[in-house]
Amino acid sequence: MFISGLGLIYSKGRGISTLISDLENGPSEPEFITVSMVKDPFPVFRIASQCLGDRILPRAMRRADRFSRIVTLAALDSIEQSGRSLSDPSRTGILFATSLGPHTTSFDFLEEILAYGDTGSSPTKFTHSVHNLAVSYIAQALHITGPTSTIAQFNNSFIQVLLLAQAWLNNGRCDQVLVGAGEEFGNVLAYILSRKLIISRMGQIDPFENNGYIPGEGAVFFLLSKSPNTDQDLMIDVESWTDKTDLYLVNAEQISQGDRDVLPALCYAPIFGHTFSSIAFHAAIAAATIQKQKIYQGLRFGSPAMQKQNIVKQSLNAIACREYPNHDNQQIIVRKQK
Repeated sequence: MFISGLGLIYSKGRGISTLISDLENGPSEPEFITVSMVKDPFPVFRIASQCLGDRILPRAMRRADRFSRIVTLAALDSIEQSGRSLSDPSRTGILFATSLGPHTTSFDFLEEILAYGDTGSSPTKFTHSVHNLAVSYIAQALHITGPTSTIAQFNNSFIQVLLLAQAWLNNGRCDQVLVGAGEEFGNVLAYILSRKLIISRMGQIDPFENNGYIPGEGAVFFLLSKSPNTDQDLMIDVESWTDKTDLYLVNAEQISQGDRDVLPALCYAPIFGHTFSSIAFHAAIAAATIQKQKIYQGLRFGSPAMQKQNIVKQSLNAIACREYPNHDNQQIIVRKQK
Protein backbone atom coordinates (compact mmCIF):
# COMPACT_ATOMS: atom_id res chain seq x y z
CA MET A 1 0.00 0.00 0.00
CA PHE A 2 1.19 3.51 -0.79
CA ILE A 3 1.07 6.46 1.59
CA SER A 4 -0.54 9.48 -0.09
CA GLY A 5 -0.98 11.57 3.06
CA LEU A 6 -0.07 11.52 6.74
CA GLY A 7 -1.72 13.45 9.56
CA LEU A 8 -1.21 13.30 13.30
CA ILE A 9 -1.95 15.15 16.50
CA TYR A 10 -0.21 14.66 19.84
CA SER A 11 0.78 16.64 22.91
CA LYS A 12 3.19 18.96 21.10
CA GLY A 13 0.93 19.89 18.22
CA ARG A 14 -0.21 18.72 14.81
CA GLY A 15 1.37 17.67 11.57
CA ILE A 16 4.48 15.96 10.30
CA SER A 17 6.49 19.21 10.41
CA THR A 18 5.81 19.52 14.16
CA LEU A 19 6.85 15.91 14.67
CA ILE A 20 10.10 16.38 12.75
CA SER A 21 10.86 19.52 14.78
CA ASP A 22 10.39 17.58 18.03
CA LEU A 23 12.55 14.75 16.75
CA GLU A 24 15.26 17.27 15.93
CA ASN A 25 15.09 18.93 19.35
CA GLY A 26 14.70 15.77 21.42
CA PRO A 27 12.23 14.83 24.17
CA SER A 28 10.43 17.52 26.14
CA GLU A 29 8.94 17.50 29.60
CA PRO A 30 5.44 16.14 30.21
CA GLU A 31 2.68 18.06 31.93
CA PHE A 32 2.02 17.29 35.60
CA ILE A 33 -1.64 17.28 36.61
CA THR A 34 -3.73 16.52 39.67
CA VAL A 35 -5.81 13.36 39.46
CA SER A 36 -8.44 12.41 42.00
CA MET A 37 -7.47 9.45 44.20
CA VAL A 38 -3.85 9.72 43.02
CA LYS A 39 -1.57 11.15 45.69
CA ASP A 40 1.31 12.63 43.68
CA PRO A 41 1.24 14.95 40.64
CA PHE A 42 0.66 12.78 37.60
CA PRO A 43 2.82 13.17 34.44
CA VAL A 44 1.10 13.01 31.06
CA PHE A 45 1.71 14.03 27.45
CA ARG A 46 -1.70 15.64 26.94
CA ILE A 47 -3.01 17.65 23.98
CA ALA A 48 -3.71 21.29 24.77
CA SER A 49 -7.32 22.43 24.45
CA GLN A 50 -6.42 25.15 21.94
CA CYS A 51 -5.22 22.49 19.50
CA LEU A 52 -8.72 21.00 19.36
CA GLY A 53 -10.67 24.14 18.43
CA ASP A 54 -9.57 24.40 14.81
CA ARG A 55 -12.09 26.00 12.45
CA ILE A 56 -11.58 23.27 9.88
CA LEU A 57 -13.85 21.12 12.03
CA PRO A 58 -17.40 21.19 10.67
CA ARG A 59 -20.13 22.98 12.59
CA ALA A 60 -21.80 19.63 13.15
CA MET A 61 -18.97 18.86 15.60
CA ARG A 62 -19.75 21.71 17.98
CA ARG A 63 -20.98 19.14 20.54
CA ALA A 64 -18.33 16.55 19.74
CA ASP A 65 -16.35 15.15 22.63
CA ARG A 66 -12.61 15.48 22.98
CA PHE A 67 -11.83 12.03 21.59
CA SER A 68 -13.80 12.64 18.39
CA ARG A 69 -12.04 15.98 17.85
CA ILE A 70 -8.60 14.41 18.27
CA VAL A 71 -9.35 11.66 15.78
CA THR A 72 -11.08 13.86 13.21
CA LEU A 73 -8.32 16.48 13.17
CA ALA A 74 -5.67 13.84 12.45
CA ALA A 75 -7.77 12.43 9.61
CA LEU A 76 -8.40 15.86 8.06
CA ASP A 77 -4.72 16.71 8.31
CA SER A 78 -3.80 13.55 6.38
CA ILE A 79 -5.91 14.78 3.46
CA GLU A 80 -4.39 18.26 3.64
CA GLN A 81 -0.86 16.87 3.79
CA SER A 82 -1.50 14.79 0.67
CA GLY A 83 -1.92 18.01 -1.29
CA ARG A 84 -5.00 16.77 -3.13
CA SER A 85 -8.67 16.12 -2.47
CA LEU A 86 -10.13 12.62 -2.31
CA SER A 87 -10.41 11.13 -5.78
CA ASP A 88 -13.88 9.70 -5.10
CA PRO A 89 -15.48 9.90 -1.62
CA SER A 90 -17.84 7.07 -2.55
CA ARG A 91 -14.81 4.83 -3.20
CA THR A 92 -12.97 5.85 -0.03
CA GLY A 93 -13.07 3.81 3.17
CA ILE A 94 -12.17 4.63 6.77
CA LEU A 95 -10.58 2.22 9.22
CA PHE A 96 -9.74 3.21 12.77
CA ALA A 97 -7.92 1.31 15.51
CA THR A 98 -8.19 2.02 19.22
CA SER A 99 -7.76 0.17 22.47
CA LEU A 100 -9.83 2.24 24.88
CA GLY A 101 -11.87 4.41 22.53
CA PRO A 102 -13.87 7.29 24.07
CA HIS A 103 -13.50 5.87 27.56
CA THR A 104 -13.60 9.31 29.20
CA THR A 105 -17.03 10.01 27.74
CA SER A 106 -18.16 6.46 28.53
CA PHE A 107 -17.30 6.83 32.21
CA ASP A 108 -18.94 10.27 32.33
CA PHE A 109 -22.10 8.71 30.92
CA LEU A 110 -22.01 5.88 33.46
CA GLU A 111 -21.59 8.38 36.29
CA GLU A 112 -24.68 10.25 35.10
CA ILE A 113 -26.68 7.01 35.04
CA LEU A 114 -25.63 6.30 38.63
CA ALA A 115 -26.43 9.84 39.71
CA TYR A 116 -29.63 10.57 37.74
CA GLY A 117 -30.89 7.26 36.40
CA ASP A 118 -31.46 6.21 32.80
CA THR A 119 -33.86 9.02 32.02
CA GLY A 120 -31.64 11.74 33.48
CA SER A 121 -28.41 10.94 31.65
CA SER A 122 -27.21 12.93 28.65
CA PRO A 123 -28.16 11.51 25.23
CA THR A 124 -25.20 13.37 23.75
CA LYS A 125 -22.78 11.55 26.04
CA PHE A 126 -24.52 8.27 25.24
CA THR A 127 -23.98 8.66 21.49
CA HIS A 128 -20.38 9.76 22.00
CA SER A 129 -19.64 6.67 24.09
CA VAL A 130 -19.90 4.58 20.89
CA HIS A 131 -16.46 3.69 19.56
CA ASN A 132 -17.35 4.22 15.90
CA LEU A 133 -18.79 7.73 16.31
CA ALA A 134 -15.40 9.38 15.69
CA VAL A 135 -15.25 7.67 12.31
CA SER A 136 -18.77 8.94 11.56
CA TYR A 137 -17.56 12.49 12.15
CA ILE A 138 -14.68 11.94 9.71
CA ALA A 139 -17.02 10.55 7.07
CA GLN A 140 -19.38 13.50 7.53
CA ALA A 141 -16.58 16.08 7.32
CA LEU A 142 -15.10 14.56 4.14
CA HIS A 143 -18.43 13.44 2.59
CA ILE A 144 -17.15 9.85 2.52
CA THR A 145 -19.82 7.26 1.70
CA GLY A 146 -17.57 4.21 1.40
CA PRO A 147 -17.24 1.47 4.05
CA THR A 148 -16.13 2.43 7.57
CA SER A 149 -15.17 0.40 10.60
CA THR A 150 -13.49 0.66 14.00
CA ILE A 151 -11.45 -2.17 15.50
CA ALA A 152 -11.02 -2.06 19.27
CA GLN A 153 -8.62 -4.40 21.03
CA PHE A 154 -5.79 -3.91 23.50
CA ASN A 155 -2.93 -5.16 21.33
CA ASN A 156 -2.14 -5.06 17.61
CA SER A 157 -5.30 -3.19 16.60
CA PHE A 158 -3.40 -0.94 14.16
CA ILE A 159 -1.90 -4.00 12.47
CA GLN A 160 -5.41 -5.40 12.07
CA VAL A 161 -6.79 -2.27 10.36
CA LEU A 162 -3.81 -2.22 7.99
CA LEU A 163 -4.53 -5.83 7.03
CA LEU A 164 -8.19 -5.01 6.46
CA ALA A 165 -7.26 -1.94 4.39
CA GLN A 166 -5.06 -4.16 2.23
CA ALA A 167 -8.01 -6.51 1.68
CA TRP A 168 -10.35 -3.66 0.73
CA LEU A 169 -7.86 -2.29 -1.79
CA ASN A 170 -6.96 -5.69 -3.28
CA ASN A 171 -10.61 -6.71 -3.63
CA GLY A 172 -11.59 -3.44 -5.27
CA ARG A 173 -13.82 -2.38 -2.41
CA CYS A 174 -12.08 1.00 -2.24
CA ASP A 175 -9.66 3.10 -4.24
CA GLN A 176 -8.36 4.84 -1.12
CA VAL A 177 -8.55 4.06 2.59
CA LEU A 178 -8.03 6.40 5.53
CA VAL A 179 -6.33 4.23 8.14
CA GLY A 180 -5.65 5.53 11.62
CA ALA A 181 -5.24 4.85 15.32
CA GLY A 182 -5.74 6.95 18.40
CA GLU A 183 -6.16 7.10 22.15
CA GLU A 184 -7.32 9.61 24.74
CA PHE A 185 -6.06 10.21 28.28
CA GLY A 186 -8.52 10.34 31.17
CA ASN A 187 -8.64 10.38 34.97
CA VAL A 188 -9.89 6.79 35.25
CA LEU A 189 -7.02 5.62 33.09
CA ALA A 190 -4.59 7.61 35.24
CA TYR A 191 -5.92 5.96 38.38
CA ILE A 192 -5.60 2.47 36.90
CA LEU A 193 -2.08 3.14 35.63
CA SER A 194 -1.02 4.50 39.01
CA ARG A 195 -2.18 1.27 40.65
CA LYS A 196 -0.74 -1.17 38.10
CA LEU A 197 2.41 0.43 36.71
CA ILE A 198 5.48 2.35 37.85
CA ILE A 199 4.80 5.97 36.93
CA SER A 200 7.80 8.18 36.22
CA ARG A 201 7.39 10.90 38.85
CA MET A 202 10.49 12.69 37.55
CA GLY A 203 9.03 13.10 34.06
CA GLN A 204 11.66 10.99 32.31
CA ILE A 205 11.11 7.54 30.86
CA ASP A 206 13.26 4.73 29.58
CA PRO A 207 10.97 1.80 28.76
CA PHE A 208 13.92 -0.46 28.01
CA GLU A 209 15.02 -0.21 31.63
CA ASN A 210 11.48 -0.25 33.10
CA ASN A 211 12.19 3.27 34.28
CA GLY A 212 8.63 4.41 34.62
CA TYR A 213 5.60 5.01 32.46
CA ILE A 214 4.11 8.28 31.21
CA PRO A 215 0.82 8.05 29.30
CA GLY A 216 0.19 10.09 26.19
CA GLU A 217 -2.67 10.67 23.79
CA GLY A 218 -3.23 11.52 20.17
CA ALA A 219 -4.08 10.08 16.77
CA VAL A 220 -2.32 9.21 13.51
CA PHE A 221 -3.92 8.75 10.08
CA PHE A 222 -2.51 7.52 6.79
CA LEU A 223 -4.25 8.02 3.44
CA LEU A 224 -3.48 4.78 1.57
CA SER A 225 -3.98 3.65 -2.01
CA LYS A 226 -3.10 0.62 -4.10
CA SER A 227 -1.05 2.63 -6.59
CA PRO A 228 1.36 5.53 -5.98
CA ASN A 229 0.49 9.10 -6.91
CA THR A 230 4.17 10.04 -7.21
CA ASP A 231 7.45 8.15 -7.24
CA GLN A 232 8.16 9.66 -3.81
CA ASP A 233 5.20 7.98 -2.08
CA LEU A 234 6.35 5.55 0.60
CA MET A 235 4.89 2.10 1.13
CA ILE A 236 3.44 0.60 4.30
CA ASP A 237 2.57 -3.06 4.76
CA VAL A 238 2.23 -5.76 7.40
CA GLU A 239 4.73 -8.59 7.09
CA SER A 240 6.16 -11.44 9.13
CA TRP A 241 9.14 -10.58 11.30
CA THR A 242 12.37 -10.27 9.37
CA ASP A 243 15.86 -9.01 10.07
CA LYS A 244 16.19 -7.50 6.59
CA THR A 245 15.40 -3.89 7.45
CA ASP A 246 17.60 -0.90 8.15
CA LEU A 247 16.16 0.01 11.54
CA TYR A 248 13.67 -1.18 14.16
CA LEU A 249 11.29 1.03 16.11
CA VAL A 250 9.65 -0.72 19.05
CA ASN A 251 7.44 -0.16 22.03
CA ALA A 252 9.31 -1.97 24.73
CA GLU A 253 7.03 -2.42 27.71
CA GLN A 254 6.80 -6.18 27.17
CA ILE A 255 9.67 -6.88 24.81
CA SER A 256 10.84 -10.48 24.70
CA GLN A 257 14.18 -11.59 26.08
CA GLY A 258 15.14 -13.05 22.71
CA ASP A 259 14.82 -9.68 21.02
CA ARG A 260 16.75 -8.06 23.85
CA ASP A 261 19.78 -10.00 22.65
CA VAL A 262 19.55 -9.39 18.91
CA LEU A 263 17.72 -6.15 18.13
CA PRO A 264 19.46 -2.80 17.83
CA ALA A 265 16.36 -0.64 18.07
CA LEU A 266 14.98 2.77 18.91
CA CYS A 267 11.94 3.87 20.89
CA TYR A 268 10.38 7.35 20.71
CA ALA A 269 7.98 7.11 23.63
CA PRO A 270 9.55 10.25 25.23
CA ILE A 271 8.20 12.22 22.24
CA PHE A 272 4.54 11.19 22.40
CA GLY A 273 4.24 9.19 25.62
CA HIS A 274 3.04 5.63 26.09
CA THR A 275 -0.21 4.71 24.38
CA PHE A 276 -1.80 1.51 23.15
CA SER A 277 -1.35 2.98 19.65
CA SER A 278 2.39 3.58 19.92
CA ILE A 279 3.09 1.49 16.83
CA ALA A 280 1.07 3.91 14.69
CA PHE A 281 3.15 6.84 15.94
CA HIS A 282 6.31 4.86 15.28
CA ALA A 283 5.09 4.21 11.71
CA ALA A 284 4.71 7.98 11.26
CA ILE A 285 8.25 8.49 12.61
CA ALA A 286 9.51 5.76 10.26
CA ALA A 287 8.03 7.65 7.32
CA ALA A 288 9.66 10.91 8.45
CA THR A 289 12.99 9.14 8.98
CA ILE A 290 13.02 7.68 5.47
CA GLN A 291 11.90 10.92 3.85
CA LYS A 292 14.61 12.93 5.62
CA GLN A 293 17.19 10.09 5.45
CA LYS A 294 18.10 10.86 9.04
CA ILE A 295 17.95 8.76 12.19
CA TYR A 296 16.70 10.98 14.99
CA GLN A 297 17.83 10.69 18.58
CA GLY A 298 15.75 8.15 20.45
CA LEU A 299 16.12 5.64 23.24
CA ARG A 300 18.69 3.04 22.21
CA PHE A 301 18.06 -0.57 22.96
CA GLY A 302 19.80 -3.92 22.57
CA SER A 303 22.36 -6.14 24.19
CA PRO A 304 25.61 -4.47 25.38
CA ALA A 305 27.27 -5.50 22.10
CA MET A 306 24.41 -4.06 20.08
CA GLN A 307 24.49 -0.83 22.06
CA LYS A 308 28.05 -0.24 20.89
CA GLN A 309 27.21 -0.66 17.20
CA ASN A 310 26.97 2.37 14.97
CA ILE A 311 23.27 2.67 14.17
CA VAL A 312 23.81 5.25 11.41
CA LYS A 313 23.05 3.90 7.93
CA GLN A 314 24.26 5.22 4.60
CA SER A 315 20.79 4.74 3.15
CA LEU A 316 17.46 4.18 4.87
CA ASN A 317 15.17 2.17 2.61
CA ALA A 318 13.01 0.17 5.03
CA ILE A 319 12.11 0.51 8.72
CA ALA A 320 10.26 -2.08 10.79
CA CYS A 321 7.85 -1.15 13.59
CA ARG A 322 7.15 -3.81 16.18
CA GLU A 323 4.62 -4.00 18.97
CA TYR A 324 4.84 -6.17 22.06
CA PRO A 325 3.29 -8.54 22.97
CA ASN A 326 2.81 -9.86 19.43
CA HIS A 327 1.77 -13.48 19.25
CA ASP A 328 1.48 -13.52 15.45
CA ASN A 329 5.03 -12.25 14.83
CA GLN A 330 3.78 -9.49 12.56
CA GLN A 331 5.44 -6.13 12.04
CA ILE A 332 4.74 -2.98 10.07
CA ILE A 333 7.24 -2.15 7.34
CA VAL A 334 7.55 1.40 6.01
CA ARG A 335 9.79 1.49 2.93
CA LYS A 336 10.68 3.24 -0.26
CA GLN A 337 9.02 2.06 -3.45
CA LYS A 338 10.49 -1.17 -4.76
